[in-house]
Formats: sequence, C-alpha cells, structure tokens
Amino acid sequence: MPSGPEVEIVVWVLIAILSGIGEILTGSFFLLPFAIGAIVAAIAAGFGVDLPWVLGLFLAVSISSLLWLRRFAKQSEAEAPAIRAGAGRYVGAVGRVSGDIDGAGKGRVELSGQAWRALSADGDPIPAGTEVRVVEVRGTALIVEAL
Repeated sequence: MPSGPEVEIVVWVLIAILSGIGEILTGSFFLLPFAIGAIVAAIAAGFGVDLPWVLGLFLAVSISSLLWLRRFAKQSEAEAPAIRAGAGRYVGAVGRVSGDIDGAGKGRVELSGQAWRALSADGDPIPAGTEVRVVEVRGTALIVEAL
C-alpha cells in the first residue's frame, strides 16, 4: 500500500473537498472551517511536516476558523429581517372596527377584506368605524389600538 507525503496530501485534499461540498449543501458555516483546516494541513504535508504536527495544525486552524466565521454568521442572522408568517403578518396593519369593541374589550375588526375578532389593547371601548392598528395577534383575535 502506498504511503508517504503524497498519500497524506491526497487525504487532506479529499477531506477539504468533502467538507466544502458539505458546506455548500448545508450552508451552516460549520463545515467550512474544516475545509480550511484541511487545505492548510495538505500544504503542511506537502512541505514534509510530520503527521502529529499536521493534525495539530489542522485542529488549530479549524477551531480558529470556526470561531472567526461564527462571528459573521451571528452578525448576518442579527441583520436579517424578521419574517412574519400566518396571522402574524397583520401586526402593524391598519383596519377598521366593524362591530363596537366594548368595555370588556371584545368586538370585530375588518382587515384585508376579512372580519376578525378583536380586543382593545388597553381595554377601552372603540366605536365602530374607527381606524385601528394591529399591535398583536393572539390565536384568532387581533389586539388593536385606536389611531
């Protein structure tokens, strides 16, 4: 069985390629540091560095790359806009009270051509015809405040 630096280089390059493909498929910033570490290890093996040192270099570069890339992953997650789905997309929308919201805070609101059960955010009555803004969605009820 062949051995030597050529085999080590091929193994490290294969690890780098497989990690890179895995990163492309997952997009999680988890496998990319290992691909970077494997590339550095392949270069070190090409210069004839002993295997224990190559392994240590692989681990050190992979871990430092992971920590460095996680900063960017967290930063991009923090900057990503919140995606509202389902009824949550109505938060901030403006509608019109179609049935008085009474002292108990219960009534009806017309929003996007649909009638919704509505509650007053502060518990105060809101007369029919008043424009309201949705501040929250609780189950099938809109929590609204008068404009």
